Amino acid sequence: MTSKAAQKSGRSPADPAAKARAAKKLETIFHPRWSPRDDHQLMTLRDEGVSFDRIAVGLMRDRRAVEQRWHRLRVIPRIDKLLEEFGLTSRLYSMNGEGL
Repeated sequence: MTSKAAQKSGRSPADPAAKARAAKKLETIFHPRWSPRDDHQLMTLRDEGVSFDRIAVGLMRDRRAVEQRWHRLRVIPRIDKLLEEFGLTSRLYSMNGEGL
C-alpha cells in the first residue's frame, strides 16, 4: 500500500520495527496457504457474527479450514492489531521467515 493509499484507508504503512515485533509474535500461526489479509478478514467477519459457511465462501475455502484457522488465531492476544502491524497483504506467509 502506498502512503497515499494508506492515508485514504486510515491505516499507516507498516513500520519496519513494528512489523518485526508483530512477525515474532505471529510466527506460530504462519501458514503457506494463508495471508495476513485472509486472517484479518476471517477474524473481523467472525467478530461481526458472520457464519463460518459464509466466510468460507468469501475466502473461497473449505468451511472446516476456515473454522480450524479461526480456532488457531483466536487464542493470540490482540491478533487484529498484530496483523495490522505486520501488514495486511495478500502475500502468503513464508514458512522460513524470508521476506519478513
